[in-house]
Amino acid sequence: MTEGPFTWEWVEKHLLLKEVKAESPDRDGYERIAAEFNRAFAREMLKNERPSSHPSMLSPAQALGLHLGVPGGWSHGDAAFKKQRRWHDHVWAMAEVMKAELERVNPPTVDIGYSEDGPIVRALVDAIPIITGEHPSRSAIAKKLERS
Repeated sequence: MTEGPFTWEWVEKHLLLKEVKAESPDRDGYERIAAEFNRAFAREMLKNERPSSHPSMLSPAQALGLHLGVPGGWSHGDAAFKKQRRWHDHVWAMAEVMKAELERVNPPTVDIGYSEDGPIVRALVDAIPIITGEHPSRSAIAKKLERS
């Protein structure tokens, strides 16, 4: 699995299904979702990372701390960079992995989609701030997924 802040436990905690007849993914499914989230995180970190002043590599925890703006760390660059909607670059791939895993374990009678109040959009609302530092609304995420 790709290193990063997301674990299968994180996904299990945040991909909450409200529908009674819906089944949650198994651990392997959660791990595949976490791997996609971590790939998005890694892509974002490569965009944002400043060159290190020393040759040693940062650990994933150090990178996450810098990414999230820990004092003395580097956050998301200058104001122009912050104005970009970087979450758009990642949301479709993450949503598709979650949808595929939910469809894999549920019968066709369970509607798996990208509604504003659905589990996929709710999980993305929790994940995107960790990945990009942005805080898009459920509505914005659902509209982006519907248009994709």
